Order: sequence, then C-alpha cells, then structure tokens
Amino acid sequence: QAETNEVVTAMEAGTQQVVTGTKLVDETRKSLNQITAASVQITELVEAITKAALEQSDASQSVTQTMTEVATISSKTSAEAAQVSDSFKQLLEVAQTLQESVRQFKVQ
Repeated sequence: QAETNEVVTAMEAGTQQVVTGTKLVDETRKSLNQITAASVQITELVEAITKAALEQSDASQSVTQTMTEVATISSKTSAEAAQVSDSFKQLLEVAQTLQESVRQFKVQ
C-alpha cells in the first residue's frame, strides 16, 4: 500500500509539473507574440521615420535651391540698380550741361 501511495504521489507531482510546464509554455508563447507585435510596430515606425527623413531632405534641397536662385536674382537686381543709378547720374549731368547752355541764350 505504501508503494502505491508513493506512485500516486509521484504521478500527482508529475501531473502538477506538466500543468506548470504547460502554463510556462503558454506564457512564453504570449510573451513571444507580444515581442513579435512590438517588432512589427518598431519596423513600421522606422519605415515612417525613414520616409519623413527623406521628405525633409528633399524639402531642404528645394529650399537650398530656392535660396540660391533668390541670391542670384538679388545680385542681378543690385547690379541693374547700380546701372540705373549710373544712367541717372549721366542724365543729370546732361541736363545740367543743357541748362548751362540754355542760360547763354537770350530770348528777345
């Protein structure tokens, strides 16, 4: 009878270990599923960040190009303004010369 009790006790202990092992396997499976889901989310976030970085890079290049064009136009405008200023100075000199010439004539 004692041997039977030992066998029953051993079987119950074995059954309990199987139940505990099954629970651990189930918990491990759930944890692995959560890790897999988190990995998928991380991959999606990395892809979104990469896309945003590329878009920002494109925008930066566009801004740089626009600023270069504005600088070129500004430089041309400055040069043209200097030419206009020189032309006005020459025109003023011609007007002053004409005015001096007109003073020499007497109107009767």
